[in-house]
Amino acid sequence: MLRGGFSYLTSAANPEGLRDSRDQLISAVIGTILLLSSYIILTTLNPTLTVLKMPGARIAKEIHVWSDPNREGNDMGLKVSNPDLAATLGSNGAQYLEFISTNPDEVDVSAYPGVNYGGSPIRVTAPGNLALAKSISLAWKIPGVYLYSGTSLGGEPRLYLFSQAALTDFNDRAQSVRLLNQGSNQFAAVLHKDQNFQGECAVIFNDQNSLANEDATGGGVVGNNQTSSITVFRPDLTRVWPGGRDGVTLWGKDSSRNRAGTQAANIGITSFPIGGVEEDSVSEVEIVGNYMAVLFEHENFRGKCAVFTKSDDNLADDPIGKCGFSSYGDCFCIPVINWCIPCEGPCTSSFMVFPIKPF
Repeated sequence: MLRGGFSYLTSAANPEGLRDSRDQLISAVIGTILLLSSYIILTTLNPTLTVLKMPGARIAKEIHVWSDPNREGNDMGLKVSNPDLAATLGSNGAQYLEFISTNPDEVDVSAYPGVNYGGSPIRVTAPGNLALAKSISLAWKIPGVYLYSGTSLGGEPRLYLFSQAALTDFNDRAQSVRLLNQGSNQFAAVLHKDQNFQGECAVIFNDQNSLANEDATGGGVVGNNQTSSITVFRPDLTRVWPGGRDGVTLWGKDSSRNRAGTQAANIGITSFPIGGVEEDSVSEVEIVGNYMAVLFEHENFRGKCAVFTKSDDNLADDPIGKCGFSSYGDCFCIPVINWCIPCEGPCTSSFMVFPIKPF
């Protein structure tokens, strides 16, 4: 702009120079306006533009029940199962049901004559009168991973279709899990105790009524009210191994500290050594094809874990590659007697490998 103004002042006797100077000034003014506009937009909207979060989807759909068969009296909306309508509805139970913002194709509704789902259920497929229902179960049909704030799939549900590094307002609230599959659209999950897929974890292949049940999960444990991030994946456990290099190879060291590797395609290994690879020596993960590897700090799928779906040729920058003292880290060694001073190094002591489908 300064250059254009100076040129304009010194080109009074030169029409061509005046034209060029005028073009420079106009371009400079337009550029300044664009810069100021961009600044205003960014400073106004920056918080929502720079922090991109995808929280678990709240269940917006619901059914509605009334205590009176004429669609009168006490009423309430239901997004999840309710084991005691009399206590929450403030009456003997529900006698009228209506599908709100949903339809019978999206949810299975069963009405029970007793509390806690007692008695023979009646499946409800259309709005209308009910025989007095004292409890109602809902099973939504949107495929995905459902985390519930209560045990036994109770409380508030959140639907997750993709991995999330932070559960935001659902952080440390999950107590049970439901995996809703549909045909070939299968889901599984790794629940992580810390954000950014860190800390202890549990691999979930089946519904879990309580995350405190260590033996029920596919591997690992996080406990109730301790999940802070989630890895969602689509397992392909029936896939036949094609052979060759397909699968996951963990590279580490053998007992003589020589480089060694062990290959797997669909397996859970609770302890080392395996295939010549020693415990606390895995320093590289090689993945060929669609596979997931979950490495655990301790035996029997315990301790902090790390999830891999692509190769990593140096685990030194990963928490699973630098924990505690390991004789297989970059330590001071005496080769003659094959002895090293324990130092910070890799700590894989068990692992799981399974084939997955891409999203």
